[in-house]
Amino acid sequence: MRERELESLAGHFELARRGEPGLVLIHGPAGIGKSTLLRRFLATLDDQAHVLATDAVESESVLPYGVLTRIAGLQPADPFEAGARLRDRLDELQAARPVVIAIDDAHWADSVSLTALAFAWRRLRPARVLTVLTSPDPYQPASLQPLLTREMSVRLALTGIGARQVRALTHLPLTEQAAGRLCEHTGGNPRHILQVLEETDLDELADPQIPLPVPGQHARDALARLAWCSDSARSLVEAAAVLACDIAVVGVVGVEGGGVGGGAAVGGGAAVGRVVGEPAPGSAAARLEAQLGATAAPFDDGPLSAPARLFGEGSLSSPARLFGEGPLSASARLFGEGLLSAPTKLAGEVPLGAAAKLAGVRAPLSALEEALGAGLLVERPTGAGILIRFSYPLLKGAVYQHMGPTKRLRLHAAAATLAQDETTRLEHLLRAAERPDPPLVQELAAEGRRRAAAGDWGPAARLLAQAARLNREPGADAVEALLFDGRPAEAHALAARLGAHEPTLLRTVSPQAPPKNPATPPDLGVHNPGTTSRTASDLVVHKTGPETASEVGAHETAFEAGAHETGAGAGAHETGAGTGAGAGVADGRFARGVLAHYAGRAEEAVVALAEARALCVRPALLAKIDAWNCRPEPGDYLRLMRHSGGLGGSPPARLLAAAMSSLADYRQGRWDDAAARGQVAAAIADELGPCWMSAHAHAVASLVLAARGDWRRAGQHADAARRLARDATAPVAVIGPAFAAAHLAAARNRPDEVITLLTPLLDLFTRPEPAPPSPDPTTHTQPAPSSSGLIAPAQPAPVDAMAYAERGLLPWADLLLDALITEGDLRRADDVPAGSPGVRARLLAAGHETELARVAFEAACAETEEPFERARTLLAYGSFLRRLGRRAAAAEQLKEALRELERLEAVPYAQRCEIELAACGQQHAVSALGLTPQQDAVAQLVANGLTNRQIARELLLSVKTVEYHISQVYARLGVSSRVALANGVRARAGTSL
Repeated sequence: MRERELESLAGHFELARRGEPGLVLIHGPAGIGKSTLLRRFLATLDDQAHVLATDAVESESVLPYGVLTRIAGLQPADPFEAGARLRDRLDELQAARPVVIAIDDAHWADSVSLTALAFAWRRLRPARVLTVLTSPDPYQPASLQPLLTREMSVRLALTGIGARQVRALTHLPLTEQAAGRLCEHTGGNPRHILQVLEETDLDELADPQIPLPVPGQHARDALARLAWCSDSARSLVEAAAVLACDIAVVGVVGVEGGGVGGGAAVGGGAAVGRVVGEPAPGSAAARLEAQLGATAAPFDDGPLSAPARLFGEGSLSSPARLFGEGPLSASARLFGEGLLSAPTKLAGEVPLGAAAKLAGVRAPLSALEEALGAGLLVERPTGAGILIRFSYPLLKGAVYQHMGPTKRLRLHAAAATLAQDETTRLEHLLRAAERPDPPLVQELAAEGRRRAAAGDWGPAARLLAQAARLNREPGADAVEALLFDGRPAEAHALAARLGAHEPTLLRTVSPQAPPKNPATPPDLGVHNPGTTSRTASDLVVHKTGPETASEVGAHETAFEAGAHETGAGAGAHETGAGTGAGAGVADGRFARGVLAHYAGRAEEAVVALAEARALCVRPALLAKIDAWNCRPEPGDYLRLMRHSGGLGGSPPARLLAAAMSSLADYRQGRWDDAAARGQVAAAIADELGPCWMSAHAHAVASLVLAARGDWRRAGQHADAARRLARDATAPVAVIGPAFAAAHLAAARNRPDEVITLLTPLLDLFTRPEPAPPSPDPTTHTQPAPSSSGLIAPAQPAPVDAMAYAERGLLPWADLLLDALITEGDLRRADDVPAGSPGVRARLLAAGHETELARVAFEAACAETEEPFERARTLLAYGSFLRRLGRRAAAAEQLKEALRELERLEAVPYAQRCEIELAACGQQHAVSALGLTPQQDAVAQLVANGLTNRQIARELLLSVKTVEYHISQVYARLGVSSRVALANGVRARAGTSL
């Protein structure tokens, strides 16, 4: 928790260690963790610095030199004399070690101590001094504000923590939804979270229908402040509480950065939580997206008509085609405006005019002044008027609960009449109703579907989920909307209510009956030639657990009875919708299928969606089932979201946009942009949690880091990809983690590891033999039932690996083939489909097809336009020519490769290029070790861990010649072992063992 802030403080300390003094002001509301962060930072210093630390207290703020006495033992008569003496003391201390001055609650520090500190700080000669202060206000203490405008000074704002940090803070078995409710209720304030937990239990916390309590201290605080207000000011504050309340009853999963969920309030005010479709304020994704900004214009219909438009048909043949000046840039850049944009509005704000109108206050400015003076509200003037919000979220909760049910219902009913959009009107009506009636539930579902069709997944998810709590029929839409809004935990919870986990499977009744519906069940990229369509007449529910079909029907009836108890059971189904067991189970099967699809469990998704189709009688649900007939892959998933409604600003869409953009930039040689967008994708992935998209995003984020030699960070992404894929079986989820780890191993010149990591993919992606034709074209073949009579789940289908590369995925086959060639294992290389021209040329060279290889290399260098791939091809070509004895021609290719690799900052590959140049008798630069080109090449290969025999084979030398060069290097460097030699070479390159 607070790792980013700790890294920032460590960075400022490192600058101070180098002689660049710094001043850091940590600010944030009370209880947010400023003091804890300061203590954690000081604990990391150990004996690295002289620490002069103290805390200021309000009772001693008028005591002259109170702070200065505690940190330096100084108490002169004049503050400027004190400042001079403090400066001398700091100069004396920093001569031995850096100095860290830490003042907690600096806003309570006495003025003369602060004056002396400012005097000393301004007159510090280049010194190793870091000053760290904490304060709730970024502009206090006022006497130090001029110093905070200097280049080496910074304000470090702390925001609320997220759901994952809540679980780490509390050490309780909280669900993600429960942790998110805590974040929403408290604004992510750690102290407030712990106070709320003292007054509630885990069962209440897990039920979004039960309001969370406001701790007594904060309730008393709110009532005391209200007591000082006039009736008009009190009415304004109460109206603001109604407009800013969390309209949605369904809990929202929190993410890092204080505040989640919520929707628009009257006049555009947002409920407490994140703006719909945006990352949480202060989250890693929000910070990175804010730095990166928007990248492109929205999709239009043309470029997404086929997968090849994303990464095939030459879209990557020129760097300008995808994001530059090419024909795709004007009409259809891939990743919509705003998918990577920054958050736009503070959460919990409502317009002053709307609150005044709801409260019936004629003089809102006077009432606002009272509320501001009482510390209940804060204001933010904008060009569109004044926006107001509560000083902290628990105040809002206290005011809202203190009103009592009668006033709350009346104000919500009035707010519904003033609402400027349908979503807000319906949500206020839902709050105003004692028991929602069927027409209101139907309106909620209809508006939710309308918002989904517009790509507004946040409001759509809230409306549909609430409607699904009252009536089963919108449940399938709600699960889909929750997934597209990046809230899988809530989708799982709702799916469980729909019976997604009921042990109902299907078995064949009439294997030879022709299908009545020509549509095939979804294959999600898992093709089974023997599986054809099945309808409800072909299949029946098979008992595998405690419930029979009739018992499932009873379960459905119980669900509907629950809806009737709220007055929402009748009339909520579509026209023609069935009410029997099969119709109800279809919703649960669909929910299970889309959840499995989202997670990347392809076989489970195939079976569940096939069952849903067999049982479904609602045309709208059938259309959804058919829409999910796609592969769990980036391009297909974005098309699925467009089919279902729109991309909007949903987290999955932003993640896939960032990942695909990063991959495109990587291939086109814009590695700085690729690294930045990869960070965005990885940050969103960490918020979404385990699914195939998150694993793919981390795999993509590792590419630039590995190729540039940042082993640690690349390894972290590779590990995260493997962890987030979990039990996923979809090809993209299997390829991503394996490719990330193998790409890192390849950059470290470890071909044996590459082979170990990627060889298992051969079994998964080998083409299948064609299925024998059916003897009778009018019949369809059913899969053979198992001994229990159940149809076995579809098995992962063999798929051409290169076809996956063409769809924009990771080209694992080329990486595996390259490693097999390096290891000389040409027998197994024949089993790998070669895609890129450069790898095919290497394969010819390894097979001693000299002239064919030369022609293939020439063609590959001319045709390959991806800079990194072309540089590697030039490197391989140069090595090939050197081995033929054509050193001058080889050096020409190698120098061109080296220029491109240095531009990309691909350090490991540039070093290999330098080794080849040295073997040609040339050096790109003078050896830092004072060696000849041949000696330098041998030393580099020793440092890479090669044996004498391997070095001899690599440089076309005899083993005795290699031994001679090593002995000369030993003598030149004054070392006597290979380890010492490797350390010397790595020290030159800035690395270590």
